[in-house]
Amino acid sequence: MDYHCDGCGHGFTAHEARCPNCLKQTCVRVAADLPPPPGVKHLRVNAWMMVVIAGLSALSVLSVMLNLVLEATGHGISGHGNSAEAAGALGTFACVGVWALVAVVWTPINAWALFTRKPWARKSTLLFWAISVFTCGCIPVALYGLWSLTRDEVVAVTRGWTESSSSGPHGQGPAIGR
Repeated sequence: MDYHCDGCGHGFTAHEARCPNCLKQTCVRVAADLPPPPGVKHLRVNAWMMVVIAGLSALSVLSVMLNLVLEATGHGISGHGNSAEAAGALGTFACVGVWALVAVVWTPINAWALFTRKPWARKSTLLFWAISVFTCGCIPVALYGLWSLTRDEVVAVTRGWTESSSSGPHGQGPAIGR
């Protein structure tokens, strides 16, 4: 039986237009067809943003490594004779490189935790966004992350996440990744 009557709760098949028990015409859908609860959309967006930022962070690490190699071989900014500019560039490379390395590790963990409904996922992702506000390139994305993860409907969805629910309803896999 695929459907349940919203009047009497009797089960019936999709081919029947009315409940065979109470004859009420019903529009109850199968649980899999129900729209996700409010807030799940923001969790999905945050999870996918973590995936994208992981990729961008990996590219940042490669860029920093390339620039450091250029500096070491004398082909970078310091090879042009301006030591103040070279010091600033190296400081920037260090800051970007450290944060990119942190993000390369942290963002995939957050994405996985959000997709698999880990109880700590929202807090970890909020912390990442809070720190990201200070990395100038991520301010708009970080502000969206902070705003969306503090909304009441998102808090309500994640409040029910426990280790036993992390595989999704009825063991069907990630609940927010669909």
